[in-house]
Amino acid sequence: MKIKVLTRYPWSVVYGGAEIQAQKYVEYVSKQGIDISFLNSHNMEEKYEILHIVGMNYATKNIINYAHLKNIKVVLSPVFFYDDKIKRLAKIYMTLLNFIGGGRAREILCKDALDLADVILPNSISELNQIKYLYGIKDSKKFKVIYNGIDFVKKEDVSPTLFKNIYNIKSEYIINVGMIDERKNTLNLIKGFLLSKIKVPLVIIGDFRTESEEYKKEVISLFNRHSEKIIHIPFIDDRNIIYSAYKGALFHAMPSKLETPGLSNLEAVSLGCNVLVGDCPPIREYLNDIPYYVDHKDVNDIAKSMLKIVNEKRTIRDGVVSQYYWNSIAKNLIDIYSKL
Repeated sequence: MKIKVLTRYPWSVVYGGAEIQAQKYVEYVSKQGIDISFLNSHNMEEKYEILHIVGMNYATKNIINYAHLKNIKVVLSPVFFYDDKIKRLAKIYMTLLNFIGGGRAREILCKDALDLADVILPNSISELNQIKYLYGIKDSKKFKVIYNGIDFVKKEDVSPTLFKNIYNIKSEYIINVGMIDERKNTLNLIKGFLLSKIKVPLVIIGDFRTESEEYKKEVISLFNRHSEKIIHIPFIDDRNIIYSAYKGALFHAMPSKLETPGLSNLEAVSLGCNVLVGDCPPIREYLNDIPYYVDHKDVNDIAKSMLKIVNEKRTIRDGVVSQYYWNSIAKNLIDIYSKL
């Protein structure tokens, strides 16, 4: 059994949760002795039985079609979730397109990809239900929920001071690890933090991913105007430093518009770090009542919840997310590949 993995974007252009998810599939499945690696799209001689596509866009349908012409089975991890407003609008949009005879719109092409894939792996029941609702899919036989995962790390092996020493942070701090864009809701996070008047700095680790130049300018303006309160650090590749950042933080703040559930949220919780999150179904499915949930649109709610976390100092018990360690998830993936 030989498996190739393909992500929807080149990493040099976009690198985020879906790309990390694909990396971990390859890393942990290969540890179980399975021949799995990333597809070299420039090598015409590559032979394999299964193509696992992580992430879905307008081009996915054609890729699946071409794979099937070569008798290659296709596993699709859509990495797909809309907030409620978008979901309703998209449902209407799909209905109208079907009524007037369709077309080559992005959503039609994504539905075609879902219809063609041999196995579909949403990473939550919420994602599965939304895909079925939005695209009118009634057959659940080829769906299998594969949860997102994290590396197992012993808390006692993680230094709470490594990160602070490297970046010369002298006080307690609040951390945010993720891309900077509208979906991650970075602007409202900053505004809520400033409104809260919490005395410790907010440390934001990540690169810009926004498609809006205005959004980027506004974030940078806040960075510059409040440089004594907000520290921006570009993407950090060293996981030991990231783990240290979580362990030493007062809490991890990511009031996103939507997450499925956000790998940084899982990692933070696994290291005993409280998390503030936007309230969306996949996060509740993964983390239940562990996070502090906020209305991502409400800056006042974000500010009040940040103060609440600081004052409550809630303790997270060890092993609370152990079911999401990659070793276990890789075994479920191998079972799916084998049956296919």
